[in-house]
Amino acid sequence: MAWGDSVKGWLNSDESGKALLGAVFGGVIGGALLVITPPGAGTPGAVVVQASNFTFFQLLQGCFSGAVAAVVGVVLLMNVDRRDWLRTFATSIFCGYLWPTILTAGSAFVQALLKR
Repeated sequence: MAWGDSVKGWLNSDESGKALLGAVFGGVIGGALLVITPPGAGTPGAVVVQASNFTFFQLLQGCFSGAVAAVVGVVLLMNVDRRDWLRTFATSIFCGYLWPTILTAGSAFVQALLKR
């Protein structure tokens, strides 16, 4: 059995796995949107990218950070039913766009859990 067939079987058998994969893609989209937002537009994009032109590395960093923040936001911080693929995808785009805030909140949440 090919690797692609096993992934398709896993995605078809587990709806929450499909939604989690959608969350990763949504986070990539949100992270990319944050990077390409023009600076000074009243968005957090002005914090991440100071110049109006961005590099491939900045785009890659935004996509990766957005994907991580989307998984943290959907799984850890927000009570999202991961079986609802569309709601999970929309929430993950939001989390990916606001990845600096989501990762800070996730870190604080985990530290508070460890102190208990």
